[in-house]
Amino acid sequence: LNLFARWSHVSSTTSAEPAHAKTTIVVTCEAMKIFIAILLFANEESVSVGAAVLRVVEETIAQPIEAAKLLVPSTLYVVQNNLVLVAAENLEGPVMAVFSQAKILTTAVFSIVMLGRELNARQWLALVVLALGVSAVQVSMMDTKDGEGDAGEKHILFGLFVVLCA
Repeated sequence: LNLFARWSHVSSTTSAEPAHAKTTIVVTCEAMKIFIAILLFANEESVSVGAAVLRVVEETIAQPIEAAKLLVPSTLYVVQNNLVLVAAENLEGPVMAVFSQAKILTTAVFSIVMLGRELNARQWLALVVLALGVSAVQVSMMDTKDGEGDAGEKHILFGLFVVLCA
């Protein structure tokens, strides 16, 4: 999603092509995920793709309440993906990646503090490595020269706000 959004934005600012609509990018990515999921499901069940699609449709129709329960998280997911695309337009690629990864750290800290979860040694090591990676990218971005980076006008504070909301 991020790569396609970045490519669309950069190509539209460096050529006469219009940028792709954010909703089109989100729908295209979700359609690709559905297609891949059905292929994997068909492979796992050792059935044809048509049979896998038919089974998914039958299960959805047979259990409408369960299908309806997916509306809330899927709607939030669409909103989140659109926010990510807005943030991608307003932040440099590495900064966007840093703040996206930083959300993992804050989620881990909040799950420890607020939910009382405990992390094992491997999880702590993964968080430390992630924090070091985030820090390394941040330090490397400090000496960016004029004219380097993504094309187009950036609104960094707005982009940071949006990526943190997402």
